[in-house]
Amino acid sequence: MLNTELSSPQLSPPESPDRQPGAMQLHGSCHFAPIFLVMATTAYEGSDPVRAFGTSERAQEFAQCRDYEATYQRSPHLQASDAEWECWEAADKVWAAAHPAAPYSRRESYDVHEIMFTEER
Repeated sequence: MLNTELSSPQLSPPESPDRQPGAMQLHGSCHFAPIFLVMATTAYEGSDPVRAFGTSERAQEFAQCRDYEATYQRSPHLQASDAEWECWEAADKVWAAAHPAAPYSRRESYDVHEIMFTEER
């Protein structure tokens, strides 16, 4: 027999006008606190979560890894010598490994999203 009664789980705590950013909220037996996800986004591939932070400021600071993208060296032209390609490939591997959001480099943007973290007590 199918159960046709659907319960709607509460996904977030009730909003209160005195909510402080970063403050832990108590709701029943759960604690809620905002966390800030940095997502590496590419229009044709979607987004991947890279890091999570407890404050918006730290997340925004990390999201500036988009500035690292400006240091990317484009590949040589197709007719470049094998030596040029080998040199570029080695440098490209070093660049990608040093990227703050590694392994999520070469993305269009690094966006910050606030979500609620729930800890049951």
